[in-house]
Amino acid sequence: MSRYALGLALLVMVGTLSLGWAGESLAAPQGAAPQLVGPDPGVSLSQPSEGWTFNWKAPAGGPEVQDYQIWVGVQGSRRPLVDQVVVKPTFVFKQATPVPTGANVTWIWKVRAHYGVGKYGPWSEERPFKVEPAKNTPTGAAGSQDDTRRPVTRPKSGTAIIRRRGAEGKGVMRVINATKNDMALKLAVETTVNGKTRRSLSQFVYVRAGEQADIKSIPAGQYFVLAAEGSDWDNTGQRFQSDRHFMMVDDPFPFEVERVGNDVVGSTVAALTITEGHTGEGQPVTPIDESAFNAIN
Repeated sequence: MSRYALGLALLVMVGTLSLGWAGESLAAPQGAAPQLVGPDPGVSLSQPSEGWTFNWKAPAGGPEVQDYQIWVGVQGSRRPLVDQVVVKPTFVFKQATPVPTGANVTWIWKVRAHYGVGKYGPWSEERPFKVEPAKNTPTGAAGSQDDTRRPVTRPKSGTAIIRRRGAEGKGVMRVINATKNDMALKLAVETTVNGKTRRSLSQFVYVRAGEQADIKSIPAGQYFVLAAEGSDWDNTGQRFQSDRHFMMVDDPFPFEVERVGNDVVGSTVAALTITEGHTGEGQPVTPIDESAFNAIN
């Protein structure tokens, strides 16, 4: 994908702050991949309504693992059923909706270790398994749910694709998309619980090419910005169907509030401009893969 430049203005209503950008990407640690334990290769599982349980062992040696990324999907498909970050080396997946089955439909799962911001170890083997047809449902034609073209929509700039639950704040981020392509932008909040640092989705907003949008009601905290760029937006799947590229701003956006007693008298207002190429004011952002973007949910 093309390189991007970032222009940032960060203001507090009671004063002015400046924020520098390191612009460095972190290399993935070298070492062993997680060792898959179960399910065994080629096993046949019931539909996920009854629960799928995945287990693996941590990589041998190397640095301490922060958490793991697990990927589950139809073999040959680019759209996973599961692409999730978990803390422990075990994961249980359940959903009521039946998944595709058939002689020509093989499912796979794989895992990799996450060691910190931008640091991932190698993927494990891709372990195959089959899925039994849903009970009282005839076996349909084999195929993948991934490559179906869905109706194309183009939301207005500022449309909330997902608005996560949680307390509302007073912070505002103005996003200016100065590129030639529409973007879907994720604002991820970083939290630390029991020594474990995690990032979870705060807001997910659509911004058309050449337009701007305000992300409002941002609570105090430290946030990271990820963006998907592309065309032919699928509103149901919440993804671009063509020309997809993904990127992340490496350094955080701190949102703060100013209080007098119990009253909030000021809050952070940030402006983020993303343009193609380099500018004299901005630093490049880092391209990421689709799985890293989808892991923020």
